[in-house]
Amino acid sequence: MYGKHEEGNTLPFEKMEEFFNSKYPNLSINFQNNIIPRIKDIIIDCYLATKGELNPKKRKNCFELVGFDFILDEDFHVWLLEVF
Repeated sequence: MYGKHEEGNTLPFEKMEEFFNSKYPNLSINFQNNIIPRIKDIIIDCYLATKGELNPKKRKNCFELVGFDFILDEDFHVWLLEVF
């Protein structure tokens, strides 16, 4: 069913917010105020936990490219699935 509902099975935050607010109008989910700050906190915690392992040889002009996968539970709590 990949791509059935949206291109590449991805939605912009605005569309997810519209979906949540249409399905759960009494909750008034605001992605920028309710979800994004928690995602940012988790990302910061991950970097702080691994900063000693990033660029261990101290190479100049070096960077790590990582991706974070998150999921929301039924109470709209953000959970980290994986970092790659």
